[in-house]
Amino acid sequence: MNTPSSPPYFAHFENIALPTKSMNYEPHTAWWLAQCSWLAYDSKLNIATNLQRAGFDRLYYFDMRGTQGFLALHPGNGQRFAALAFRGTEKNYIDILTDIIILRNKLPDLADKEYGEGPLFAHAGFLQAFQSIWGSALPHAIQDKMNESEWVGPRGVSDVIQDKICGQEIPLFVTGHSLGGAIATLMAYHAATYHPDIYLYTFGSPRVVNHPLSQKITAVLRDRSYRCVHGDDIVPRVPPLFNYTHIDQLVYFDPVRGRVSGKRQMRNDLVVILLLHLDAILFFLTLRLRKPKTTLAHAIASYIQAIERELLTPPTQLTTMPPQRTAV
Repeated sequence: MNTPSSPPYFAHFENIALPTKSMNYEPHTAWWLAQCSWLAYDSKLNIATNLQRAGFDRLYYFDMRGTQGFLALHPGNGQRFAALAFRGTEKNYIDILTDIIILRNKLPDLADKEYGEGPLFAHAGFLQAFQSIWGSALPHAIQDKMNESEWVGPRGVSDVIQDKICGQEIPLFVTGHSLGGAIATLMAYHAATYHPDIYLYTFGSPRVVNHPLSQKITAVLRDRSYRCVHGDDIVPRVPPLFNYTHIDQLVYFDPVRGRVSGKRQMRNDLVVILLLHLDAILFFLTLRLRKPKTTLAHAIASYIQAIERELLTPPTQLTTMPPQRTAV
Protein backbone atom coordinates (compact mmCIF):
# COMPACT_ATOMS: atom_id res chain seq x y z
CA MET A 1 0.00 0.00 0.00
CA ASN A 2 1.31 3.46 -0.88
CA THR A 3 1.98 5.92 1.90
CA PRO A 4 0.45 9.42 1.50
CA SER A 5 3.85 10.76 0.34
CA SER A 6 4.71 7.98 -2.13
CA PRO A 7 3.88 8.15 -5.86
CA PRO A 8 0.97 6.11 -7.28
CA TYR A 9 3.06 3.33 -8.83
CA PHE A 10 1.21 0.92 -11.15
CA ALA A 11 -1.97 3.04 -10.98
CA HIS A 12 -4.87 1.13 -12.62
CA PHE A 13 -2.55 -1.77 -13.48
CA GLU A 14 -5.53 -4.14 -13.50
CA ASN A 15 -6.76 -2.37 -16.66
CA ILE A 16 -3.50 -2.81 -18.58
CA ALA A 17 -2.24 -6.02 -20.18
CA LEU A 18 0.87 -7.61 -18.71
CA PRO A 19 4.18 -7.41 -20.62
CA THR A 20 4.28 -9.64 -23.66
CA LYS A 21 7.04 -11.24 -25.71
CA SER A 22 7.16 -9.35 -28.98
CA MET A 23 9.60 -8.15 -31.62
CA ASN A 24 7.57 -4.94 -31.83
CA TYR A 25 7.47 -2.01 -29.44
CA GLU A 26 4.44 -2.63 -27.21
CA PRO A 27 2.98 0.36 -25.29
CA HIS A 28 1.56 -1.81 -22.51
CA THR A 29 4.95 -3.51 -22.01
CA ALA A 30 6.67 -0.11 -22.01
CA TRP A 31 4.20 1.08 -19.35
CA TRP A 32 4.96 -1.78 -16.95
CA LEU A 33 8.71 -1.38 -17.40
CA ALA A 34 8.60 2.41 -17.01
CA GLN A 35 6.72 1.84 -13.74
CA CYS A 36 9.45 -0.57 -12.60
CA SER A 37 12.13 1.96 -13.58
CA TRP A 38 10.32 4.63 -11.56
CA LEU A 39 9.88 2.33 -8.59
CA ALA A 40 13.61 1.49 -8.57
CA TYR A 41 14.26 4.97 -7.12
CA ASP A 42 12.25 4.20 -3.97
CA SER A 43 13.11 2.40 -0.72
CA LYS A 44 13.33 -1.38 -0.50
CA LEU A 45 10.16 -1.51 1.59
CA ASN A 46 8.16 0.59 -0.88
CA ILE A 47 9.53 -1.48 -3.77
CA ALA A 48 8.32 -4.70 -2.14
CA THR A 49 4.95 -3.19 -1.15
CA ASN A 50 4.14 -1.87 -4.60
CA LEU A 51 5.39 -4.91 -6.49
CA GLN A 52 3.27 -7.16 -4.27
CA ARG A 53 0.22 -4.96 -4.90
CA ALA A 54 0.81 -5.22 -8.67
CA GLY A 55 0.90 -9.03 -8.51
CA PHE A 56 4.64 -9.84 -8.33
CA ASP A 57 5.46 -12.70 -5.95
CA ARG A 58 9.27 -13.05 -5.97
CA LEU A 59 11.79 -10.24 -5.36
CA TYR A 60 15.60 -10.05 -5.30
CA TYR A 61 17.46 -6.82 -4.48
CA PHE A 62 20.88 -5.73 -5.71
CA ASP A 63 22.79 -3.00 -3.91
CA MET A 64 26.55 -2.89 -4.40
CA ARG A 65 28.90 0.10 -4.50
CA GLY A 66 26.11 2.53 -5.18
CA THR A 67 24.52 0.50 -7.99
CA GLN A 68 21.00 -0.58 -7.12
CA GLY A 69 18.23 -2.55 -8.74
CA PHE A 70 15.85 -5.45 -8.35
CA LEU A 71 14.63 -8.54 -10.16
CA ALA A 72 10.97 -9.42 -9.63
CA LEU A 73 8.94 -12.36 -10.91
CA HIS A 74 5.24 -12.23 -11.76
CA PRO A 75 2.99 -15.28 -12.21
CA GLY A 76 1.34 -13.65 -15.24
CA ASN A 77 -1.71 -15.23 -16.78
CA GLY A 78 -0.29 -18.71 -16.89
CA GLN A 79 3.03 -17.42 -18.30
CA ARG A 80 5.50 -16.16 -15.71
CA PHE A 81 7.72 -13.19 -16.56
CA ALA A 82 10.56 -11.38 -14.82
CA ALA A 83 11.41 -7.67 -14.67
CA LEU A 84 14.98 -6.54 -13.98
CA ALA A 85 15.10 -2.81 -13.21
CA PHE A 86 17.99 -0.51 -12.32
CA ARG A 87 17.99 2.74 -10.44
CA GLY A 88 19.16 5.88 -12.24
CA THR A 89 20.38 9.10 -10.64
CA GLU A 90 18.46 11.26 -8.19
CA LYS A 91 20.74 14.23 -8.72
CA ASN A 92 19.85 17.41 -10.59
CA TYR A 93 20.59 17.76 -14.29
CA ILE A 94 23.88 19.64 -13.79
CA ASP A 95 25.22 16.79 -11.65
CA ILE A 96 24.05 14.26 -14.23
CA LEU A 97 26.07 15.93 -16.98
CA THR A 98 29.07 16.35 -14.69
CA ASP A 99 29.00 12.62 -13.92
CA ILE A 100 29.17 11.64 -17.58
CA ILE A 101 32.95 11.79 -17.92
CA ILE A 102 34.34 10.93 -21.34
CA LEU A 103 36.36 7.85 -20.39
CA ARG A 104 36.01 4.40 -21.84
CA ASN A 105 37.25 0.93 -20.95
CA LYS A 106 37.59 -2.24 -22.95
CA LEU A 107 34.68 -4.62 -22.38
CA PRO A 108 35.64 -8.05 -20.96
CA ASP A 109 33.31 -9.96 -23.28
CA LEU A 110 32.03 -13.37 -22.16
CA ALA A 111 30.60 -14.23 -25.57
CA ASP A 112 32.60 -15.59 -28.51
CA LYS A 113 34.91 -12.95 -29.96
CA GLU A 114 35.79 -13.07 -33.63
CA TYR A 115 39.43 -12.57 -34.60
CA GLY A 116 39.90 -9.24 -36.34
CA GLU A 117 36.89 -7.78 -34.58
CA GLY A 118 37.43 -4.17 -33.49
CA PRO A 119 37.94 -3.32 -29.81
CA LEU A 120 34.73 -3.26 -27.84
CA PHE A 121 34.54 -0.25 -25.52
CA ALA A 122 31.95 0.90 -23.00
CA HIS A 123 31.76 4.08 -20.93
CA ALA A 124 34.05 3.52 -17.93
CA GLY A 125 31.56 4.66 -15.29
CA PHE A 126 28.68 2.59 -16.66
CA LEU A 127 30.92 -0.44 -17.07
CA GLN A 128 32.15 -0.20 -13.47
CA ALA A 129 28.56 0.10 -12.22
CA PHE A 130 27.60 -2.98 -14.26
CA GLN A 131 30.59 -5.01 -13.06
CA SER A 132 29.91 -4.16 -9.41
CA ILE A 133 26.51 -5.83 -9.54
CA TRP A 134 26.89 -8.51 -12.21
CA GLY A 135 27.97 -11.39 -9.94
CA SER A 136 29.95 -14.53 -10.60
CA ALA A 137 27.79 -17.16 -12.34
CA LEU A 138 29.48 -18.90 -15.26
CA PRO A 139 27.41 -19.41 -18.42
CA HIS A 140 26.70 -23.02 -19.37
CA ALA A 141 28.88 -22.68 -22.48
CA ILE A 142 31.89 -22.39 -20.19
CA GLN A 143 30.71 -24.94 -17.60
CA ASP A 144 30.20 -27.57 -20.30
CA LYS A 145 33.89 -27.47 -21.26
CA MET A 146 35.07 -28.81 -17.90
CA ASN A 147 34.09 -31.52 -15.43
CA GLU A 148 34.01 -28.75 -12.86
CA SER A 149 34.40 -24.99 -13.18
CA GLU A 150 33.56 -22.05 -10.96
CA TRP A 151 33.86 -18.27 -11.02
CA VAL A 152 34.93 -17.41 -7.47
CA GLY A 153 33.45 -14.04 -6.56
CA PRO A 154 30.49 -12.24 -4.98
CA ARG A 155 26.96 -13.14 -6.04
CA GLY A 156 24.91 -10.74 -8.14
CA VAL A 157 22.50 -10.46 -11.04
CA SER A 158 24.02 -13.31 -13.07
CA ASP A 159 23.64 -15.73 -10.14
CA VAL A 160 19.96 -14.89 -9.63
CA ILE A 161 19.28 -15.23 -13.37
CA GLN A 162 20.99 -18.61 -13.42
CA ASP A 163 19.32 -19.87 -10.22
CA LYS A 164 15.78 -18.53 -10.72
CA ILE A 165 15.22 -18.12 -14.48
CA CYS A 166 17.60 -20.21 -16.60
CA GLY A 167 16.09 -23.40 -17.99
CA GLN A 168 12.55 -22.08 -17.65
CA GLU A 169 10.25 -20.44 -20.18
CA ILE A 170 10.35 -17.07 -18.42
CA PRO A 171 10.88 -13.95 -20.55
CA LEU A 172 13.19 -11.46 -18.85
CA PHE A 173 12.42 -7.76 -19.37
CA VAL A 174 15.39 -5.52 -18.55
CA THR A 175 14.81 -1.82 -17.95
CA GLY A 176 16.08 1.39 -16.41
CA HIS A 177 15.77 5.17 -16.59
CA SER A 178 18.65 7.62 -17.10
CA LEU A 179 21.91 6.07 -15.87
CA GLY A 180 19.86 2.99 -14.95
CA GLY A 181 19.15 2.60 -18.66
CA ALA A 182 22.88 2.54 -19.39
CA ILE A 183 23.39 -0.25 -16.85
CA ALA A 184 20.35 -2.10 -18.23
CA THR A 185 21.86 -2.03 -21.73
CA LEU A 186 25.07 -3.76 -20.62
CA MET A 187 23.06 -6.10 -18.39
CA ALA A 188 20.75 -7.27 -21.19
CA TYR A 189 23.69 -7.93 -23.50
CA HIS A 190 25.51 -10.10 -20.95
CA ALA A 191 22.35 -11.77 -19.64
CA ALA A 192 21.57 -13.06 -23.14
CA THR A 193 24.57 -15.39 -22.77
CA TYR A 194 22.75 -17.07 -19.86
CA HIS A 195 19.10 -16.73 -20.86
CA PRO A 196 18.26 -15.92 -24.52
CA ASP A 197 14.66 -14.77 -23.90
CA ILE A 198 15.65 -11.12 -23.19
CA TYR A 199 13.78 -7.87 -23.92
CA LEU A 200 15.25 -4.41 -23.27
CA TYR A 201 13.34 -1.15 -22.74
CA THR A 202 15.28 1.94 -21.61
CA PHE A 203 14.04 5.46 -20.89
CA GLY A 204 16.27 8.51 -21.33
CA SER A 205 19.46 6.45 -21.44
CA PRO A 206 22.77 8.14 -22.32
CA ARG A 207 25.06 6.69 -24.96
CA VAL A 208 26.87 3.68 -23.50
CA VAL A 209 29.21 2.00 -25.99
CA ASN A 210 31.34 2.53 -29.09
CA HIS A 211 30.10 1.66 -32.58
CA PRO A 212 31.48 -1.92 -32.85
CA LEU A 213 29.95 -2.88 -29.52
CA SER A 214 26.68 -1.15 -30.40
CA GLN A 215 26.43 -3.30 -33.53
CA LYS A 216 27.16 -6.44 -31.54
CA ILE A 217 24.58 -5.69 -28.84
CA THR A 218 21.98 -4.90 -31.50
CA ALA A 219 22.71 -8.22 -33.23
CA VAL A 220 22.52 -10.21 -29.98
CA LEU A 221 19.19 -8.69 -28.91
CA ARG A 222 17.78 -9.08 -32.44
CA ASP A 223 14.93 -6.54 -32.57
CA ARG A 224 14.07 -6.99 -28.89
CA SER A 225 15.50 -3.70 -27.61
CA TYR A 226 13.75 -0.32 -27.48
CA ARG A 227 15.46 2.94 -26.54
CA CYS A 228 12.82 5.49 -25.59
CA VAL A 229 13.57 9.23 -25.89
CA HIS A 230 11.16 12.00 -24.87
CA GLY A 231 11.29 15.42 -26.53
CA ASP A 232 14.40 17.48 -25.81
CA ASP A 233 15.72 15.19 -23.08
CA ILE A 234 19.41 16.09 -22.91
CA VAL A 235 20.72 12.84 -21.38
CA PRO A 236 20.34 10.66 -24.54
CA ARG A 237 22.48 13.26 -26.36
CA VAL A 238 25.55 12.58 -24.21
CA PRO A 239 28.38 11.55 -24.08
CA PRO A 240 29.51 13.12 -27.38
CA LEU A 241 28.84 11.22 -30.57
CA PHE A 242 32.50 10.87 -31.64
CA ASN A 243 33.24 8.39 -28.81
CA TYR A 244 29.89 6.72 -28.22
CA THR A 245 26.72 5.66 -29.97
CA HIS A 246 23.31 4.19 -29.16
CA ILE A 247 22.00 0.72 -29.87
CA ASP A 248 18.83 0.12 -31.91
CA GLN A 249 15.86 0.71 -31.87
CA LEU A 250 14.78 4.29 -31.23
CA VAL A 251 11.25 5.02 -29.94
CA TYR A 252 10.79 8.79 -29.97
CA PHE A 253 8.00 10.63 -28.14
CA ASP A 254 7.27 14.09 -29.51
CA PRO A 255 5.76 16.30 -26.75
CA VAL A 256 3.01 17.45 -29.15
CA ARG A 257 2.41 14.59 -31.58
CA GLY A 258 3.17 11.64 -29.31
CA ARG A 259 5.11 8.62 -30.56
CA VAL A 260 6.52 9.21 -34.03
CA SER A 261 8.76 7.16 -36.30
CA GLY A 262 12.35 7.89 -37.16
CA LYS A 263 15.29 9.83 -35.79
CA ARG A 264 14.60 12.62 -38.29
CA GLN A 265 11.72 13.72 -36.05
CA MET A 266 14.14 14.58 -33.23
CA ARG A 267 15.97 17.87 -32.79
CA ASN A 268 19.66 17.84 -33.64
CA ASP A 269 21.92 17.12 -30.65
CA LEU A 270 23.67 20.47 -31.00
CA VAL A 271 20.34 22.32 -30.88
CA VAL A 272 19.33 20.52 -27.67
CA ILE A 273 22.73 21.22 -26.09
CA LEU A 274 22.28 24.92 -26.91
CA LEU A 275 18.80 24.77 -25.36
CA LEU A 276 20.38 23.24 -22.26
CA HIS A 277 22.73 26.22 -21.90
CA LEU A 278 19.80 28.61 -22.36
CA ASP A 279 17.84 26.63 -19.76
CA ALA A 280 20.73 26.90 -17.32
CA ILE A 281 21.04 30.68 -17.79
CA LEU A 282 17.31 31.24 -17.29
CA PHE A 283 17.32 28.86 -14.33
CA PHE A 284 19.84 31.00 -12.46
CA LEU A 285 18.52 34.38 -13.68
CA THR A 286 15.08 33.52 -12.31
CA LEU A 287 16.61 32.39 -9.01
CA ARG A 288 15.76 28.78 -9.86
CA LEU A 289 12.06 29.52 -10.35
CA ARG A 290 12.00 28.51 -14.03
CA LYS A 291 12.40 24.77 -14.38
CA PRO A 292 14.69 23.76 -17.28
CA LYS A 293 12.66 22.15 -20.09
CA THR A 294 15.49 19.76 -20.94
CA THR A 295 15.35 18.50 -17.35
CA LEU A 296 11.57 18.14 -17.28
CA ALA A 297 11.74 16.13 -20.51
CA HIS A 298 14.14 13.71 -18.81
CA ALA A 299 11.93 12.93 -15.79
CA ILE A 300 10.61 9.37 -15.69
CA ALA A 301 7.15 10.82 -15.00
CA SER A 302 7.32 12.55 -18.40
CA TYR A 303 8.08 9.24 -20.07
CA ILE A 304 5.15 7.56 -18.35
CA GLN A 305 2.82 10.36 -19.42
CA ALA A 306 4.07 10.02 -23.01
CA ILE A 307 3.45 6.26 -22.98
CA GLU A 308 -0.03 6.75 -21.53
CA ARG A 309 -1.02 9.05 -24.42
CA GLU A 310 -1.43 5.88 -26.50
CA LEU A 311 -4.23 3.41 -26.04
CA LEU A 312 -2.84 0.75 -23.69
CA THR A 313 -4.03 -2.76 -24.42
CA PRO A 314 -6.47 -4.02 -21.75
CA PRO A 315 -5.98 -7.61 -20.49
CA THR A 316 -9.14 -8.96 -22.15
CA GLN A 317 -8.11 -7.82 -25.65
CA LEU A 318 -4.61 -9.28 -25.63
CA THR A 319 -4.25 -12.41 -27.71
CA THR A 320 -1.22 -14.66 -27.80
CA MET A 321 0.47 -14.41 -31.18
CA PRO A 322 3.91 -15.38 -32.49
CA PRO A 323 6.38 -12.47 -32.29
CA GLN A 324 6.29 -10.37 -35.46
CA ARG A 325 8.46 -7.51 -36.55
CA THR A 326 6.96 -4.23 -37.71
CA ALA A 327 8.38 -0.73 -38.06
CA VAL A 328 8.47 1.41 -34.91
